[in-house]
Amino acid sequence: NVEEIWTEAGAAVADVNSQWYGNSASYWQGVEASVNGVLGGLPEIAATDIRGSEKFLTDVFAKGKWPSPNDLVAVDCGAGIGRITKDLLASKFGTIDLVEPDEKFLNKAREELAKSKRRLDFICAGLQEFVPEPSRYDVIWVQWVICYLTDPDLVAFLHRCKAALKPGGIIVVKENICRTGFIKDDNDTSVTRSHDYLIDIFQRASLEVVHQRLQYGFPKGLYKVRMYALR
Repeated sequence: NVEEIWTEAGAAVADVNSQWYGNSASYWQGVEASVNGVLGGLPEIAATDIRGSEKFLTDVFAKGKWPSPNDLVAVDCGAGIGRITKDLLASKFGTIDLVEPDEKFLNKAREELAKSKRRLDFICAGLQEFVPEPSRYDVIWVQWVICYLTDPDLVAFLHRCKAALKPGGIIVVKENICRTGFIKDDNDTSVTRSHDYLIDIFQRASLEVVHQRLQYGFPKGLYKVRMYALR
């Protein structure tokens, strides 16, 4: 039972959350602020990842033709060193917020994006505590990060994201998926959820899946990665 992960030994929810997020933070503090670090020693997948994301985003948001980026606003949730902002979002949005709990990664993102012409805001916060401004974003990008949230915090985060969308805006979740149920990783304190599990989470957050697609071209032996457009 996945709930036992966060309520083991009958501990108070606040204590469990503190331990859960504390363990995850400790893991990432030991990871180097580089593409190799944030991609788990697989920097070779970076270009394939961005190509898949760009096609998906263009198909679901722009319907094949991208509008002028000047008035478009995006947020990169779990931004890490700014890889997705630099290689994808900065070419399509005039304003981008980067939300990342690890100050070391956020400083690297500032360095990587120092020459960017876009309006950037760097926010040091975990997604369990991030409260976006209502009706601010055209696109909320959430990649390889919801695995670190407990179910209750994930549902609450997605509820806040829904309220933060502009009319016509979308949330994109790109995440590893397992075949059934869930798999806990004690190494980085994360939970990989199945497709059906994620669909249930989205429904609990009152979100509709308007488009979805598998990411192709990654090496064999990795989790499948699926992209979801939600609103």
